[in-house]
Amino acid sequence: MHSPDRLLSLPPVVSFAVTCAGLCLLLALGPGNAFADSAQLGNLVWLDANRNGHQDADEAAAPAGIRLRLYGCRDLDTLDETATAADGRYRFRRLAAGRYRVGVLQDQGPLAGVAFSPAGASTNSRDSDAHLIVDGGDIGRIGLSQCTEVDATERFNHLDFGLIADADPVDPPPEDPPEDPPEDPPPEDDYPANGILGGTAWFDTNGDGVRQKQEPVEIGLE
Repeated sequence: MHSPDRLLSLPPVVSFAVTCAGLCLLLALGPGNAFADSAQLGNLVWLDANRNGHQDADEAAAPAGIRLRLYGCRDLDTLDETATAADGRYRFRRLAAGRYRVGVLQDQGPLAGVAFSPAGASTNSRDSDAHLIVDGGDIGRIGLSQCTEVDATERFNHLDFGLIADADPVDPPPEDPPEDPPEDPPPEDDYPANGILGGTAWFDTNGDGVRQKQEPVEIGLE
């Protein structure tokens, strides 16, 4: 074993190697080493048979080949794309630290006509994360996860998407029955061209409102 005096007399290169130890190894590897940019996002796309937004043990995984895209949190510029495996799982690997969203392309072939399960209806590891449905233009609608932040080495495997494959179409609300149109007045030909009204004017001398024989008739009254 070297004495303190002996260590002080070691050449500078040797002294640096002894004191640096493992720290220098990490510095030498730098930001491009195997420990950097190794974050991961993913998990499962499944068929939510009972539509409750919870991954039940008897519910099947979605088929292979469902496309998912990785986005930042500010826009829909695609950062990466992947697809589900035969067990319904997917991964975005070797990610830098940052904030991301995952989107499922809803109107693609295997998913044409499906709906997403209710978001956030269960625990974080068993719920569906399609919190927002947006219009992706030419690629149709996208079911987007919430914005998720990861550090450079984090494995965040809780972004799941439940699909309702046999979603019933939503019937439009019934329309109110039309109101009956107002009846048109009868044409003028239905009215008599000339009508006659008449009677007798007399002097009601006893004021009983009944014409008596002896009560005279008024002549020339208009």
